Amino acid sequence: GPVYSPLSLLEPSILLISRCLMVFYGTIAILLAYVASLLGDLLRPTLSIAATFVGPFMGLFIAAAIPISTVHGSMLGGALSFILTIWICVGQINYTADYDGDGNLVLNGLDYLYGLSYLLLAPIGMTLSLIFSLIFSICSIIYFSFFVFSASFHFSILISNFC
Repeated sequence: GPVYSPLSLLEPSILLISRCLMVFYGTIAILLAYVASLLGDLLRPTLSIAATFVGPFMGLFIAAAIPISTVHGSMLGGALSFILTIWICVGQINYTADYDGDGNLVLNGLDYLYGLSYLLLAPIGMTLSLIFSLIFSICSIIYFSFFVFSASFHFSILISNFC
């Protein structure tokens, strides 16, 4: 008789998911192309967006080589640095410089951050990712060593008193 595999039952749902993802990513690509057409020069936004992704991931790779980094700390640090790098990138793309009456550049508040070169987004993201990953890793080590292990130690003492 015919041979059925477990995947043969899932093929219609896999096909539907594949088609939905194709429509989703196609829509995203069309929207990004529309936004890119409004921006004019494509070099700066392209490099800014690429640096926004590359920086935090590079920081994660570097943090993974450090023995004290943990999975939870790296995920939290990478996510936070990615959010902050996206925020800086969007701010830089929308940033317009202000000049005083003499033609001097006026920087206030976040203008210092948004006025930086778009080429510095990758090092900023990498540094933020590395620092936040290590901070959150140390916090998770302290949390698990203090709360989780001490709770299990107290639980084992409680069990040994009853046995």
